[in-house]
Amino acid sequence: MPNPTAVALDNLSHIIQVALTPIFLLSALATLLNVFATRHGRIGDQVRDLSQDLKKGPSRETKRLARQLSQLQRRSLLLDGAVCLVALAGFLTGIAAMVLFIGELRNATTETVLYGCFGLALAFTIAAIAGFLCESLWQAGASGLRSGTSRTLQLLQRIEHSSWPEHTAYGIATANQFGPAFTMPTRCCALPAAAMGALTLLLMSVEFGRTADLPLGRSMPSRPTFVDWFGDHLNAKGGADASDSGSDFKLTTGSGPSIPIFRTGDAVWNSAGSEMKDTSRSPSSDAPVSDAFVEEDWAIRAQTTFVTQGNSRFRSPYRGPNSLNAKGQIKETFDFTLYAGMRLWPGAEIWLNPEVDQGFGLSTTLGVAGFPNGEAYKVGSITPYVKLHRAFIRQIIGLGGETERVDPDLNQLGGSRQADRIVLTLGKFSVADVFDTNRYAHDPRTDFLNWALIDTGTFDYAANAWGYTVGAAAEWYQDAWVFRAGFFDLSIVPNSKDLDPGFNQNQAVLEIERRHELWGRPGKIKVTGFLSRGRMGRFDDAVRLAMVTGGPADVATVRRYRSRPGLSFNLEQQILPDVGMFVRCGLADGNVEPYEFTDVDRTLAAGLSIAGERWGRPSDTVGLAGVINGITRPHQAYFDAGGLGILVGDGRLPHPGAERIVEAYYSLPLAPSIRLTFDSQIVVSPGYNRDRGPAFIFGTRLRAQF
Repeated sequence: MPNPTAVALDNLSHIIQVALTPIFLLSALATLLNVFATRHGRIGDQVRDLSQDLKKGPSRETKRLARQLSQLQRRSLLLDGAVCLVALAGFLTGIAAMVLFIGELRNATTETVLYGCFGLALAFTIAAIAGFLCESLWQAGASGLRSGTSRTLQLLQRIEHSSWPEHTAYGIATANQFGPAFTMPTRCCALPAAAMGALTLLLMSVEFGRTADLPLGRSMPSRPTFVDWFGDHLNAKGGADASDSGSDFKLTTGSGPSIPIFRTGDAVWNSAGSEMKDTSRSPSSDAPVSDAFVEEDWAIRAQTTFVTQGNSRFRSPYRGPNSLNAKGQIKETFDFTLYAGMRLWPGAEIWLNPEVDQGFGLSTTLGVAGFPNGEAYKVGSITPYVKLHRAFIRQIIGLGGETERVDPDLNQLGGSRQADRIVLTLGKFSVADVFDTNRYAHDPRTDFLNWALIDTGTFDYAANAWGYTVGAAAEWYQDAWVFRAGFFDLSIVPNSKDLDPGFNQNQAVLEIERRHELWGRPGKIKVTGFLSRGRMGRFDDAVRLAMVTGGPADVATVRRYRSRPGLSFNLEQQILPDVGMFVRCGLADGNVEPYEFTDVDRTLAAGLSIAGERWGRPSDTVGLAGVINGITRPHQAYFDAGGLGILVGDGRLPHPGAERIVEAYYSLPLAPSIRLTFDSQIVVSPGYNRDRGPAFIFGTRLRAQF
């Protein structure tokens, strides 16, 4: 009979993991602390200014100034309490998360600790938000609620008509002066804990609406921007100036390097609604423009992606163990990834990427060689689970050339690097992080979803069932050329969860890249080759053995140590400023079973990516692409003999044909850091079977990046 305490603990763990409370709550708390501290700093400045005015002001103003000072002090006290409560909530959430994910859930004491920590953390967070709301309403009542609402709406309208890079600079400054910046979406959905993040960012929007302080009725520039409050404080203290060095405005202080503030728009606005002086364009300005870059010493970022997909009913006279469900279905996948990085020494970075995953692809990620959801792993789960997908060190060695700006990004610290360089990467990561990349089709979280579009279908790169491996890669950037090489660990058996602990089964990858300009537009051409060495089976051997035994063909019964090579071509080319295209094609040894990726022996893919500038929505993106996948005759005979591949296998294949897929998506921003994508795909001859299909697949993708 099961232990009641153990059952209760399992139920509690399941509830908390499904809600993802620790991760989302900690992200929300970090943003709340940033918002509260920012607000507290502003009130402190107002208190100081009022105190000075009170000392030198006329006697008839003394009473009014004293009343305002008293109100500000009370608001400051409220924010002090809110900051303390949020800090306590974060501390308790951290303890609860450690107990949940690291501790052993084996006794009633642990259950009590979890309930107590999470309960108190939520109570403190609610109390902190309530205090902040009281302070906000207090301020709104003093300045006029209608005026504050109008300014908030005006700011939101400006955000809607501007691009994401133009308003992400809130809080950007040098690490030595102000520390890292926090960003957070204004909306989130699909999970209960995300309501906390939505409320937090609603408060942040109200904060921006009050502090931007734009004059009502003023006509806005066509691409409006706003300056973060750090710039205002530096200007107030003197010695600060704004300058334009091409595409980025910088704030130059007398005591430090220039600080990038925001992307260039048609005008530069400060929080008082007046236009800032652009010293680089002033004829009388003789101040030099600094070319210094802001170097990040560490960073913590995160992303979450929620994909829902379904396929319609389609013709299917028969089905096998690895067939796509022909009766129609709807599935979802969810992930939350934390990107924690630190600069170890000049040029060296270390990154850790723990990730929470949950959900299944269609038919448990089976049935189509070019699988329609790149967010779906071969290992699915109803309940969320945690995996450390990446843990690597990257070393950049400069060789000369121009100094390039490096923008802060996921798994990338902001700073600078030399154009000619050597990049060494060692640890656990994905081979696709380094090889076969493409600007227009490579990330299932931002562009296309289909496996055979985001990577070359024949590129059977080393990976466990989640797509990651252990190994090393080297890149040499020299002028317009890039040479890459890597050595990686294969799974202990093909398409399994565990990597070979002794590197006895391994893969070598080589890639040559040539960057060019065609009619003045940038582009890249890449040629990638791989050689896998491990225990693999030949299809004709499996078919012959099946004829003898009378059972279905099974390639696992004829495996021995051998090689499997492959070669692919990858092109990305900008056609117009808002239109880009890509082409991929590849071949692999179709006589030997694929080891890790999918059942494709030859492939050809091409597509377009179009920004929404032409219809007045420059932040939107439309993608359209098609891919044709094929397999060799021995591979077809293997499936017809009842064999099963990595993803496909209908039990028989009397009428083989090429698998043809067309995908289209439309991606639009819901908020600065949240994007919604509508996706549709048509799969003709799924699993290379002309007797089945076509299958129509529809889906949505909601992504937020912090």
